[in-house]
Amino acid sequence: MVQEVFGLNLYTLLANRARFLKRHPLVMALTVGTSAVWFVFGLWFKVLGMVPRHELIVAAVAGERAARFLTVLIGLGEIAIALWILSGIRPIVCAALQSVAIATMNGLELILARNLLLAPAVMICANTALLVAVWYCALKVPPTESLT
Repeated sequence: MVQEVFGLNLYTLLANRARFLKRHPLVMALTVGTSAVWFVFGLWFKVLGMVPRHELIVAAVAGERAARFLTVLIGLGEIAIALWILSGIRPIVCAALQSVAIATMNGLELILARNLLLAPAVMICANTALLVAVWYCALKVPPTESLT
């Protein structure tokens, strides 16, 4: 049985998304790129713990007892965002959530864990560039191509 998402056949949804991205190579590159950033930061840095500094940052914000659990939870959320980006479902909502998530994470890091950041100014610039790409893609998808 084929699963349905928002009343649409999952196969149809994915096929339509693939066709749209094929017709828009810049959007495809930015979509894959932004999704990859979320996926790598979520899986590699947080869930697998390959960059311990991320858990130290979470500990500075939420305390050491909760740090590992919250770091993994944040990582799983980042992986979910990566998959959401690729799906193309509700791109404006997805972009808004990414904006709130990045602004919140950056704000907490700058206020409570600045000493653990390698390059705060570079982080802000990189995240701004990421959000520009995210919003470009979200706004480029016409309503007929999206489940908005």
